[in-house]
Amino acid sequence: MLELCTVINDEGHSVSKQTPEIRGILFGELFNIYTHINDKLVGLLLRARKHELIAFEGEVLFQRRDDNVPILLLKPIREIREIMVGKQTEIRRSLSPNPQPTNMLK
Repeated sequence: MLELCTVINDEGHSVSKQTPEIRGILFGELFNIYTHINDKLVGLLLRARKHELIAFEGEVLFQRRDDNVPILLLKPIREIREIMVGKQTEIRRSLSPNPQPTNMLK
C-alpha cells in the first residue's frame, strides 16, 4: 500500500492550493503506470481505502470505464509513511515479541 500511495504522490497532482501536500491522480493514468509494477492494482486500492489512506467514488474501478475517476490521497505522504512503518513494527512485534533461537535447522 505504501508503494501505491508513493506512486500516487509522485505521479499525481495537488488537488488544491490550500493543501498542496494532498495529491490525486486519475484511475486510468494510475492504471497505466502501476500495472508495470503490480497487476493487483484494484485490490490494493480497495485495501488502501479500507485503511483510510485514499478515496475514490464507486465500489470497484474498471479499466476504461472508470479511467476519469480521481483517486485522492487522504493524508500527506509523510504521514502515510509514518502510519505504514508503525503498522510494520506492530506486526513484527506481534509475530515475535521476544524471539528465541531455534536449533530446528541443524
